Amino acid sequence: MDATELGIVKELLLEVQSSDNNARKEAEAKLMQVKLNNFDKYFAYMVEGFKDEELDIKARVMSLILLRRDILAGEPTEPDAWSKLTQETRDYIRAQIMEVFSKETNGVILNKIAEFAAEVAVSINDADRKDIWPDLFKLCKQLISEGNAAQITSGLTVYTESLRTMSNEIVENDADLYAMFEVTLKNENIDIALASLQAVSQLLNSVMPKYAPNFVGLLGEMVKVPMRAIKEADYKVLEDSMVEFIAMADAEPKFFKESFSDLFQVFSQIFEESEVLSETLKQQPIEFLTTIAERQPSLLSDNEDHVKQMLDSVFKLMIGIDDELTEEWLDPKDPAQVKEEVESDTVVFGKEVIDRLCASVGEEIMLPLVCILVKQTIDNDDWKYKNAGLSAFSQIAEYVSEIEQISEMIPTVIDHCKHEHPKVRHAAVHCLGQFATDLKHQLTENFHETVVPALYDAMNDKVNRVKAHASGSMSNFFEKASQDIGLHYCEKILESLLAATKSESSYVAGNAATCIASVAESCQQEFAPYFETCCNELLPVISQRVPKEFRKFKGQAIEGLTIAAVCIGMDCFRPYSEQLIKTLILIQKEHLEGSDDPQRRYILSAWQRLAMVMEKEFAPILPEIMPEFFNMASLQPKISSGTSGEDILDYLTEVENSPEKKTISIESDELEEKNIGIQMLCVFIDELKELYAPYVEKTSELFLSLLKFKYNTSIRSSTADSLPTMLTAIKECEKGLEGALPFAQSYISALFETMKGEEDTTVMQHQVSGIKRCIDIMGEFLDEDQVNQMCNIFFECISKSDHRKNINVAYNEENEQGDDEVDKQNRMFMEEENEIEDDLQLTLSEAFGALFKTHKNKCANLLNTLFNDLLPSYLDESAPFVKQKFGVYIVVDLVEHLGLEILGEKYEDCFQVIAKCSKSVNPVIRQAGVYGLGISSNSGGELFAKYSTDALQSLKEAIEMKVGTQDVVEFNHARDNAISALSKIMKFQHECIDVNSTFEFLLQHIPLKHDLTEAKLVNDFLADAATSNPNLITGKEHENIKQFVILLGEICRSDCMEENTMKKFGGVLKGLSADDKLSGPITEAFNELDELKQKRIQKITELAN
Repeated sequence: MDATELGIVKELLLEVQSSDNNARKEAEAKLMQVKLNNFDKYFAYMVEGFKDEELDIKARVMSLILLRRDILAGEPTEPDAWSKLTQETRDYIRAQIMEVFSKETNGVILNKIAEFAAEVAVSINDADRKDIWPDLFKLCKQLISEGNAAQITSGLTVYTESLRTMSNEIVENDADLYAMFEVTLKNENIDIALASLQAVSQLLNSVMPKYAPNFVGLLGEMVKVPMRAIKEADYKVLEDSMVEFIAMADAEPKFFKESFSDLFQVFSQIFEESEVLSETLKQQPIEFLTTIAERQPSLLSDNEDHVKQMLDSVFKLMIGIDDELTEEWLDPKDPAQVKEEVESDTVVFGKEVIDRLCASVGEEIMLPLVCILVKQTIDNDDWKYKNAGLSAFSQIAEYVSEIEQISEMIPTVIDHCKHEHPKVRHAAVHCLGQFATDLKHQLTENFHETVVPALYDAMNDKVNRVKAHASGSMSNFFEKASQDIGLHYCEKILESLLAATKSESSYVAGNAATCIASVAESCQQEFAPYFETCCNELLPVISQRVPKEFRKFKGQAIEGLTIAAVCIGMDCFRPYSEQLIKTLILIQKEHLEGSDDPQRRYILSAWQRLAMVMEKEFAPILPEIMPEFFNMASLQPKISSGTSGEDILDYLTEVENSPEKKTISIESDELEEKNIGIQMLCVFIDELKELYAPYVEKTSELFLSLLKFKYNTSIRSSTADSLPTMLTAIKECEKGLEGALPFAQSYISALFETMKGEEDTTVMQHQVSGIKRCIDIMGEFLDEDQVNQMCNIFFECISKSDHRKNINVAYNEENEQGDDEVDKQNRMFMEEENEIEDDLQLTLSEAFGALFKTHKNKCANLLNTLFNDLLPSYLDESAPFVKQKFGVYIVVDLVEHLGLEILGEKYEDCFQVIAKCSKSVNPVIRQAGVYGLGISSNSGGELFAKYSTDALQSLKEAIEMKVGTQDVVEFNHARDNAISALSKIMKFQHECIDVNSTFEFLLQHIPLKHDLTEAKLVNDFLADAATSNPNLITGKEHENIKQFVILLGEICRSDCMEENTMKKFGGVLKGLSADDKLSGPITEAFNELDELKQKRIQKITELAN
């Protein structure tokens, strides 16, 4: 060892801590050079550094920090530092650690040596998974049993750090581990007891579950640590110990199962000390119990008293807020400030706990209890109680299936929008916004007359936070509102919103701009009269540079204008397009302050929307913006990890090439941006079609190269989705079917090739969907051999999917442990995996359907395989539900696309399957069956007449079936499809049925409210029927004329009726109104409608003119 060089190294250990950047960098470079010159000597020098008691303690600590870093992470040139050292150097390091560790008295050095020793122990263990450096752990036990407080703590630190990666080996080889923990947990020095608790926590976080029960006996002493901390008022130890309990609850909840009731009371006692605790400490006992409840729900769900006590604690926490109203709360200037406040808000924490408990314990238990507490707190005169109650109430809406469950409370919430205290007003406004998000049309349709005025008044509140949040809640409301509701309130609301965009608060201005976008989306093309005003108000704002806190608002204003442009259409937007585009280009080139400027994402999204509205007129802008999007989509992200600056993608490449290769998917802002770039290119392709020709080759190469992008599943999925879009553009780029053929073959081959190595089932589903869409686009372009090859791959994919499902099922069967909630969660995970596999198989059934549709004369082998091998087992009553679903979908596709002509005698077999399914008690199977009956009425021709009576009876039974225990959403869609099928039979097979009685039955069960696609079909059928014979709907003597007017007020909405259908109904109503005998009843019925429904009637009569 060179003494001179050693002296230099010791000096460098101080210089690397210099406040002078240049001096520090120079010292780092010199140390790196020493390492590169002689790796072993470098480590020896570092060891001599921490040994030297005369050396400045900062230098000694630095030597240990550098040693630990090099052992832990290595360097890009030496990633496996320990194995690169000679045996002599390794022995030397171990010997010196043992020597210094046994004699050192300085607590700081001891702690750093302990951390370094643990890393060396882990490195030794990693070499052969057997050697656990027994001498080190023997010394640790000696220090723990005989040493002073610092030595005991450092010995426990070695265990804590080592247990992170070698817990199983330590447990298997150390018979005294339990006794050591038991003694140290009882140590009168609370810091030692905490160190012991931390070691046990690390063990439970790392060890195999089978070993955890061996340490349950320690739980009593473990719990005493936080209780002692409370008694000694040592809140730092209390916080640290609670952190460990929360970590253990998450990692090994079964550890606490047998003692949960006792623990519940102990941790409730900690909460009772909340008056002297910090906000964090108040939350930790609740966080611990909530974490346990999430992992083992039955521990709470089986004890309602525990649930009530838990909710009482949560509400107490939410009520215990400060009286002070700071200026920062009342008038936040920057949205980022609001986000920071929310993240630390105890009320928000309480709301999240209620949400988590509803999700885990179950809404059937939680909702009644929460509602009782909500009512009690809202009725209390104290504003803090009201604030807590309203905040809690907002959290339960997503668990409410029918608004009637909470409808009586909504007026109370609305009343509190005018409460004297701003936090109560804020909570009430938030509650309405959350209801709008979770209850959607149920709220907007039934409560718009009271909710919108309440939020409108709040938008003019004297407190900016309330004002801003009111705009946000109004935005939520109009996102879910129908067009006629949007139009009803648009003009009045828009005036206030535009005024708010001039606010000195970027929070107020930004939320107002976002709400303008939501109103425009609600009104759609009818927003056109208001667009000019919006442009006049907002274009001057976005054209200027703004302070940092207003950059997001500027982006939101851009978003509002471009969303509105999409809604009103190009004809209305054209006069303003040039000015807006010039402004956006100006911002993109001159106003952006780096890649993290919030305006940037808004600008990029704006181009996407403008492409959607301008379509081919957008082509001249492409040269200005395409380089940016190609850069985004082809970006090679650089993501650093740790102090070494290693690139994660380089690291993952090593993992990818290792024998233990596993599926990898990482997330980062750069990867998200790459994915956004791909999706935006797709929008340009979709809208510009043949005008995208100059970029076809480059984009095609890019997409094909990204199909196997191994680091991110979303990018692989997006690329698979993008290829069909690309194919559509190529087909229209004056190439036609023949010119697109090579691309189609290339894309499908590439998708099949990537499927072979794909391990993520969701990505596989996107790949199959991509193939299916390519087939839809190209039509009949494959020969029979290619169809057969494709089908064989699809069948192989189904087989592999079944194999993966069987593995998951076998795991669940092997791990069936009664009511063990952790095992239940593991089984639920496996079930979720199988649900994804089911989605893949259903997508494969759609791919088969595409082949039936486009290659019907080349499916002979496919049909043989289906009828002889697959369908008999899939349609068997004992088959799993998803198999039956797959089989029914295939059969319906066969009937729809191949029909009687190709199926021949097999058609009747298919019809019998469909008829049977239409009577199923399972709503999903029944929906497919009744849909198939409707399709058969068209494709079955004269054969259908043979079964028409039975078909009608089946549909009537399906329509009149009671929901019972069926899933409500699935039931409603099945019912709507049955009604639609009935209308199809009347349309295509009216000769063989009693039209009048069937029509009368149909009228008794409309309108359709759930499957709006089918609603449009049924409503168009009704319009045609009423046009040809009004008496069918109004009655022979027009006795049902009032009901007809009421029906029109209900169904004449853009979401469930096309404009052409509205014209038809308008014409019918106009013709009936011309009859003097009917005009009076029509007017009388019209006057009984509310204002919104009257506007609907007026609109259809105007369309008929």
